[in-house]
Amino acid sequence: MKDCRSVGVQAASLYASYEFYFGKRKSMRVPYHAFHNALRILRALDFHEVHFLTDAEWEKFRDNPYDFFITTSNSNSSLIWQAIQKRQPTEFKEENV
Repeated sequence: MKDCRSVGVQAASLYASYEFYFGKRKSMRVPYHAFHNALRILRALDFHEVHFLTDAEWEKFRDNPYDFFITTSNSNSSLIWQAIQKRQPTEFKEENV
């Protein structure tokens, strides 16, 4: 027989997860605006902000930043994401980036 307290803890955890994913986030408009703004920033990044790219990578990035971001290495995309986050307004910035 299951301990009633563990069922209660599980139910509270499930409810908290539901609230986070469906309740609180549903009313937030930040994810769309943050994503839209990040795409704009990605397109506008300058060479000094992505100085870690080689010349050949920079040319590919400059020609099509969206495709480059998706197809480049994880280390490059992570550094590009950090550059994007530096330009994001405070309300759109991700924590721990």
